[in-house]
Formats: sequence, C-alpha cells, structure tokens
Amino acid sequence: MRRLLNHLLEIGAEIDHKDKEGWTALFHASYGGEEHVVKYLLQNKADPKITDNEGNTCLHIASQKGDLDCVRVLLKYIPVNCENLEKETPLHLAACCDDEEIVAYLLERGAEIDAKDKKGWTALFHASNGGKEHVVKYLLQKKADPKITDKKGNTCLHIASKSKYWNGLECVKLLVEYLPVNCENLEKETLLQFAAYEGSINIVDYLLDFGVDHQGLEPVDGDSIRRLAVEVKKNNTLLQNKTCVKLALALTLQPLALGRQPTAGCLYQFYYI
Repeated sequence: MRRLLNHLLEIGAEIDHKDKEGWTALFHASYGGEEHVVKYLLQNKADPKITDNEGNTCLHIASQKGDLDCVRVLLKYIPVNCENLEKETPLHLAACCDDEEIVAYLLERGAEIDAKDKKGWTALFHASNGGKEHVVKYLLQKKADPKITDKKGNTCLHIASKSKYWNGLECVKLLVEYLPVNCENLEKETLLQFAAYEGSINIVDYLLDFGVDHQGLEPVDGDSIRRLAVEVKKNNTLLQNKTCVKLALALTLQPLALGRQPTAGCLYQFYYI
C-alpha cells in the first residue's frame, strides 16, 4: 500500500483532492480505519483540518466509525471539540456508535460532555436516540446532565422513548432513575405520546406498567393505548404523521375518560379528515 501511495504522489496525485462529498484521501482512510494510511498521508502533508460538505473533519468520521487507533492519531492534529455545520462534535458522533472506549478516550482528552448541537442535543441525547444503552450508562456515570432539554423542551428520556431501536427500552429504564416519568416538552408532549407516535410497543408497555399518567385523563384503559401502539407499528402512514396519531390517541382516550368504551372505528376516524 505504501509503495502504491508513493507512486501516485510521485506522478502528481493531489493529496487533498476532494470528491463530491468533500472527502479527501484522509477522510476515506479514516472511515476505513486504516491507521497506517492515515499516518502516511499526514506525514506527506495531507491537511487534517479540511472539512467535508457537512463540516465534518476526519476526526468526526473516525469517531463515528468507531476506530480508536485513527482517533488517537487525528487528535494530534484536530481539536477534540471541533464542530461540524450542525455543531456536532466528535463526541456526539461517537455516542451514536455504541463504542464506550472511544467515548471514554474523547472525554479523557477534554471533550465537553454536555456540549450541545444545533438541536440542543448533547452526547447523551444522541446515545439515547440510538438505543446505545452502554454509552448512556457510561455518560451518566461520568456526570453527563440528564436534565438538559433541547430546543423543543425534550429531555433525553423523551428521545429514548421514541427510539426505533429495541435497546431504546433499556435506555428508558436507565434514564427514569434521573428524570420524572411524566415529564413534558414545550408542546406538553409526554413520554407515552412519544412511544405511541413511533409504535414502540415495548416502551408503551413499560411506561404503563411503571404507572405513567395516561395523558391526564382518568379513568383510562392502558390496553387501549397498547392497541394504538400496535396499529401505529403496523401502519406507515401513522408513523409518518404525528398529528394523526395525536388525534387517534384523543379519540381513543376521551370516551374512556367519560366512562364509555371507544367505538370500533375510533382508531381509524382520522383517515377521513
């Protein structure tokens, strides 16, 4: 590989040439976990501070791909808290890949544990969204603040509740030790609503068994909410339209709040609005 790279550079290959994504050879080597190629390119004056079309550095890419060796090399050239266009740091991206070792190394090298991106998300939010329970647990142990809210008022528990990954439930179980189970965002949306929006039946079950307030309507039959989550899970239209799910939830719960059973067509009335 070294001989080939030497030959290409000798015949005039541009070491920092960018592809359509804004990636140079150094980006591709970082993505592939090719530590020796990364070192070689840097020794031959490849520019480590170049960013791609999304503002990522090669350190972002290596952190996201989970290659600790490349991360170690690149941190000698790139600040640990560098940001892309979404204000995401390498720690944010590492938290998505469930690699506790890289998260630990970045923190050791001075990464800000509660740095926020443009959405107001910290590394704990990104790990919660991806269902990365081991990273969530580690970040909490390292004193990441679970009470931070994003620009919409969501906590990381809201985000974990709508995670599409099975391990989202394990993240919820970790986070309820730190946050109230009936917490609301700026739109007054609760964890139960978030779980229902995504058809996360296992999380809906857990929240109901935990004793979550059923949208403030009493008496409410938890089975109706479970049935709603099942319908959401089965129907892509529902998954893509929160407004429809909110309406379906209201149509199901309000009759129950008045002591009546919802009609068989309650869950489907929104199709005709």
